[in-house]
Amino acid sequence: KATPCQEAGLPFTRGDILQVVSQDDPTWWQAKRVGDSNLRAGLIPSRQFQE
Repeated sequence: KATPCQEAGLPFTRGDILQVVSQDDPTWWQAKRVGDSNLRAGLIPSRQFQE
C-alpha cells in the first residue's frame, strides 16, 4: 500500500478495481474504488510514481 497521507489517500490492494477521476498531478491521481458504496475519491500513486 502507498498513501500520501491518511486523510487524502485511498487505500487499495492488488485486485481492487479503481476508477481514475483526475490525473492533474503527475505523481498522485485522484480515484475511487469501483463497487464501493462509500464512493469517496482519494489519492493513489500515478504510473510515474511506480517507475
